[in-house]
Amino acid sequence: AIGFAWSFDRYIINWELMFKKLLRYKNQYGDCLVPFNYSNDKALGYWVHRQKRIYKDIQTGRKGPITMKRFKMLDSIGFAWESFSRNRKISLNSSKRKTAF
Repeated sequence: AIGFAWSFDRYIINWELMFKKLLRYKNQYGDCLVPFNYSNDKALGYWVHRQKRIYKDIQTGRKGPITMKRFKMLDSIGFAWESFSRNRKISLNSSKRKTAF
C-alpha cells in the first residue's frame, strides 16, 4: 500500500476520530449532549446530530450506516439517543458550554 485511504477507510477513521472527540467532550462536560451548533467544534455537533438521526431512522425501519459495535460504543458512554430538542434545556443551563442556538 502506498498510503492511499479508500473512501470507506476514511469513513471509519473519521467515525473513530469523532468518537474520540465526543469522549473528550464528555470528560470536560460530564455528558454527551453536544449542541448542534457547538461553537468549539461544529463538526462534532453535526456528527452527534447525525448519529441520533441514523438511530431514529433505524428505529423506524430504515437502514443506517451505524454498526452494532458503534451503537454499543456510543451507548457505553451514555450517549443520549433521544431528540436533541429534549436535551436542549439541559444544554442551555450549562454555563460551561459555548453554544450558538
